[in-house]
Amino acid sequence: MKKALIVLSLMLFITMPTAGAAPIEAVNGCQYPISMTVIAESDSSQIINVKVGDYFKVTLEAAGGTGYSWQLDNKNMDFVEAVDKTVAPVNPNLHLAGGKVRWEFYFRVKPDALGQDTLQFCLRRGQNEMPVKKAWLIIIVQ
Repeated sequence: MKKALIVLSLMLFITMPTAGAAPIEAVNGCQYPISMTVIAESDSSQIINVKVGDYFKVTLEAAGGTGYSWQLDNKNMDFVEAVDKTVAPVNPNLHLAGGKVRWEFYFRVKPDALGQDTLQFCLRRGQNEMPVKKAWLIIIVQ
């Protein structure tokens, strides 16, 4: 009984969040310490500042069931690397045809990074089709 209480106490202590720690998100069974979530707007650009080693998430939305999807257009980034992507309905409780869908792209700032990268996202049906919308993020590594 005493051992069980000690084990439970340790488990509770280990799972307690640390003050000032970045939130941890479960993504496909992996854990990424997300330091920033960027909600990208279509047909616009944003500038974000990140630090070496940071993980950040970029979120884009569009209507589901149309055949269109958000895609990362530039694969040759110098200071940032793509680590994962998920697609899910914005509101999983509403099963509406054409309901909003959220694309979440996860990135990591490379350890030797210092400078600027531009991420370009395109909303299109196929890889070779012209995009109907674009979004850009200018990433500045400090």
